[in-house]
Amino acid sequence: MAYQQYMQKERHRPPSKGFQCREDIEKEDHLTSVIFKCNLPHQQQHVLEFNCREPSCGALEGEEEGAVLSEDDYAVDPNFFDEGYSMAGSTGFKVWTGSRLLIEALTWPQDTDCDRLK
Repeated sequence: MAYQQYMQKERHRPPSKGFQCREDIEKEDHLTSVIFKCNLPHQQQHVLEFNCREPSCGALEGEEEGAVLSEDDYAVDPNFFDEGYSMAGSTGFKVWTGSRLLIEALTWPQDTDCDRLK
């Protein structure tokens, strides 16, 4: 039942007009970073920036520009071979689809939002 409700398009939050994201690549001291950027409403000069190791995963939409790294640009996690390392720890350095939706829901309110988001 919950799955059926999730799949109903009319229950989805529509995209916010004006909300845009993009990725840029920065190289400093032989380290490559992907900078994930989102604009804020009513403050077109203000941008949220997230410094990541890799391009986002499903967070960009339509014509938004994404970073494309060459094989040489990918960084090896320095903790990868440490005892107790888990792959879950490495996901904190990537922007996921849910992150974009959370940023949009909290910074770009809509008339159809529930009271908790307004």
